[in-house]
Amino acid sequence: MIKKLIALSVFSISVASFAQKISISPSVGYAWRLAKTSANLSRDQKEYLKGLKSGVNFDVALRYEVKTGLLIGFKYSNYSASTSGRFSVMDNMGNVVSANVSTKDNINFYGPEVTLTNDAHDTKHKLFMSAALGAMTYTSKTENVKGKGTTFWSGTGFCLPVSDQ
Repeated sequence: MIKKLIALSVFSISVASFAQKISISPSVGYAWRLAKTSANLSRDQKEYLKGLKSGVNFDVALRYEVKTGLLIGFKYSNYSASTSGRFSVMDNMGNVVSANVSTKDNINFYGPEVTLTNDAHDTKHKLFMSAALGAMTYTSKTENVKGKGTTFWSGTGFCLPVSDQ
């Protein structure tokens, strides 16, 4: 019985030590797509696309601290935007046809991530830099038409928190 209690206490200590090195970092905020819009589009088309170029981003990262300042883990990120508008086009007979149209876009990323930080050091400024490789999926739904795609993606990011404390 004593051996079991000792084994259980050693296991509990190692689990507690391991748990201190795990972090879950969620974030949510406003995001923008920065791609240039074609100059050949009509004013209505540009306004319509403008609604898809800004939206909400949510992400969460699960990380394990390998050593002070170096973390590895898994990242999931979601960007979503939607827009609606009225489009008018001329058919081959010269008749103007118009319709209300709405689009919902979702971009998801998931994959492994490496993060470098000076968070454990007693410095005035904190810096977080991360790099990730993984899959990015894209779904765009306009009325009854749905487009999907998946690609390999790599990216880097940084965060420089600003605080008086």
